[in-house]
Amino acid sequence: MWGRAPAPPTRGCCRLARAVALGYAGGAVGVKGEHMADELVLQVKNQLSEIERITQSVEAFAERNDLAPKVTFAVNLAIEEVLVNTISYGYADSGDHVIDIRVTVDAGVLTARVEDDARPFDPTDHPAPDTTKGAEDRAIGGLGIHLVRGLFDVVEYHRRGERNQLVMKKNL
Repeated sequence: MWGRAPAPPTRGCCRLARAVALGYAGGAVGVKGEHMADELVLQVKNQLSEIERITQSVEAFAERNDLAPKVTFAVNLAIEEVLVNTISYGYADSGDHVIDIRVTVDAGVLTARVEDDARPFDPTDHPAPDTTKGAEDRAIGGLGIHLVRGLFDVVEYHRRGERNQLVMKKNL
């Protein structure tokens, strides 16, 4: 499920390349000032075209909560990575499905939660890719979740009934 998408959005590819080039895969990303508990709740269709709306909503949430640009970038990149893979590989049919996204800021912790009814898949159960090998010598897949793990302090997966739940937490 975390392999190559048949037709990945250019925006995502550019964002991933930019993240690597700018060194976003770890290190401190912080907050510009104080903030109170807040929540962003979105329900989106399993269509790649929804990513732009999600990005705009996260950016508005970040501005409202005075989050640093690096934090906003990390949240958008992680959600985009998770959604591209879920939409591209997670569903056995081409029907409409709803994906729930919830982003909260509370007590100095940003939490991003993505929940879907795709096939069970635990991205945290896969080893980190061997980044010492060149792309042509490496197995396909694994770089996206590796990047997500580097952007967040905690990444957890749960299967709740017929739904996948990925929870990503970042100390601010």
